Amino acid sequence: MEKNIELLNVLYQNAEMGIIGIEDVLYKVHHPKLLKELEIEKKEYQKIIKNVKKMLKSKHGQSKPINMFAKISSTLFSDMKLMKNESDKLIIKMMIEGSYKSIGILTTKKLEYDDAELDIKEFLDLFIKTLNKNISNLIKIDKIV
Repeated sequence: MEKNIELLNVLYQNAEMGIIGIEDVLYKVHHPKLLKELEIEKKEYQKIIKNVKKMLKSKHGQSKPINMFAKISSTLFSDMKLMKNESDKLIIKMMIEGSYKSIGILTTKKLEYDDAELDIKEFLDLFIKTLNKNISNLIKIDKIV
C-alpha cells in the first residue's frame, strides 16, 4: 500500500512541476497557438493532479507537493534561460525538454514500482501518453513559429 502512495506522489509532483514550468513561461509567449497549447497542457496537468488526489484519498494517502527549493530553482532556471532570448522557439524547446525529463522519471518509476496496483500503473501510462502527445503538438507548433 505504501508503494502505491509513493508512486502516486511521483505522479503528483511531476504534474505539479509541469504546471510550474508552464506558469514560468506563459507570460513570455508571443504566438497564439503556443499560448493555447500551453494553456491546454496546464489544464491537463491540473486534471492529473485532481485524479491523483482522488486516488490518494481512496488509498488513505496524502499528496506531498514538491518542496519550495525545487519550485524556486525551476523558476530561476527558466528566468535565466529566457533572460537574453524570449523566443517562442526557446520556450518550446524548454517545454519539450521538461516533458522528456518527466517521461524518463515516470518510466523509471514504472519499472521500480512494478508491483503497484494496476489502476495506478494504467494512470501512469496515460500520463506518459499525454506527455508524448504534448511533445508532438509542440513540435508541430515549432514549425510554424
